Amino acid sequence: MMKKLLFFFTILFLASSTTMIAQDLSLYFHYKHIASGDTLLKYGDANAAEIVIDHLAVRNNTGKAMSIMVKRERLQMQEGASSQFCWGLCFPPDTEVSPTSRLIMAETASTSEEFSGHYLPNGIIGASYVRYTFYKETDENVSVSIVVKFLATPTGIAEEAMAGGSVSDVYPNPANNSISLKYQLTPEVDQAILKIFN
Repeated sequence: MMKKLLFFFTILFLASSTTMIAQDLSLYFHYKHIASGDTLLKYGDANAAEIVIDHLAVRNNTGKAMSIMVKRERLQMQEGASSQFCWGLCFPPDTEVSPTSRLIMAETASTSEEFSGHYLPNGIIGASYVRYTFYKETDENVSVSIVVKFLATPTGIAEEAMAGGSVSDVYPNPANNSISLKYQLTPEVDQAILKIFN
């Protein structure tokens, strides 16, 4: 009986310590928590200079500051396309691991501007998959990762995905301090960005 209890508590301790390590870091995309290992879709015109994934923040959930590195893995790339990333500084396409770390203080997150993943489609249509892993500089087991599906489309595909969706005129017009608008996205659109210029 004593051996069974000891075995049970050992398993319980190992399971809880593994869970604690997995929770030391977490990811936020546009300020919304995302699970480690999730896949994000980022699409753009194949003839654009680059398709960029940004507004991704890494949160240190521990009580101590942590130096965080980034590793990029090109899981599946369209032939002729390339990728690169920025982690504080921007690195050339042949850099797989950030040569420098970023210090993230206890119970805070990196800014959403510190990381960006850049996909250079070079006119090539199709999907490429890139994994970004953020890890503690002194312990790669303390990590979180995200896979980005970069989808380079012919000109006009994004507009076709919005067919059936709508965006109203801005009101009031003219406006002083705030505006309103109504919108409806199609089921094919799971992420959109609205830019308003004065």
